[in-house]
Amino acid sequence: MKRRRRIFRASAQFLPGLLFCLCVLLGSAQEEHDEEGASFFVEPAGEQPQGEILLDARGSLAGFFEDGDGLFMLSPLGGQNSPALNTISSGETRFTHSKYDGSIRVVSKMVWQKKDGPSEPLSRTEYRYKDESAKTPETQETVSFLDGGREKIYFTEGGLPRLVRRYKTEKIEKPADSKGDEEGAGGEKGEESGEGEGPPILLSETQYLYDGENRVERKTARFFDPEDGARVTRTETTRYGYTEFSEDPDTEFFRDGKLAARIVHGPEGERTETRFLPGEYSVESIYQNGVLAGERFLLGDRELRRHDY
Repeated sequence: MKRRRRIFRASAQFLPGLLFCLCVLLGSAQEEHDEEGASFFVEPAGEQPQGEILLDARGSLAGFFEDGDGLFMLSPLGGQNSPALNTISSGETRFTHSKYDGSIRVVSKMVWQKKDGPSEPLSRTEYRYKDESAKTPETQETVSFLDGGREKIYFTEGGLPRLVRRYKTEKIEKPADSKGDEEGAGGEKGEESGEGEGPPILLSETQYLYDGENRVERKTARFFDPEDGARVTRTETTRYGYTEFSEDPDTEFFRDGKLAARIVHGPEGERTETRFLPGEYSVESIYQNGVLAGERFLLGDRELRRHDY
């Protein structure tokens, strides 16, 4: 690459947060990599970019900030074969720092909230792959820094979610480590007391089954007691069926094993939604091309009354 230095005016709106992030990332990169060269990943771009090109001390390309799309791309300060590649995409209120491996597969994403001062981290997502040849991740785990929530998704070999688990974590008070007292005056000083994070508690678990055309056939969810994450408090199952009448599937929804709702599509844009109530009562809502056309109130198979609109 020929050494070229081009400087454009960058939008002042995004500079405070991005410059802060740039300092953090450059500092991290300097600690983790040597200074032999740089690798750089550029996402496809359309028109000639308008922004600022950043060069490192050797005059090599280190980063680029594009005003129009709010796209900032950062190259690590590593060797020519360094697998770490980075991009930062910026929106009006947030920006996302993504890291890629040597096969240009995303391995992590960090989302930040823009502020007048230092930006606030919102969430972090990490991706794991079965092996070096895998094109889609095997798992995806997201941590929310706002409420301590966690979500882990397990994928099929085709990249479809097959299992989703959601957790919560709570802040706990850490007691002081008494190791130093036990070992005497010459012993190692224990940790000070303070706030820590408790073990994750499972809140829900959702499984997906697919048909031969990779369409969802069944979704089954279990919800757990938020106090211990062990006792199942309720279950929900949705069955999907596909017909020639609509692109949307027919569905049957079960709560704790009992049929609670059903949607059936018919010819000429007809759709019937049924809600099942206690005591064998049910309500049918009939739609024609998305417009409510009538309702039937039933006890078992017997019609009690009907309203046509």
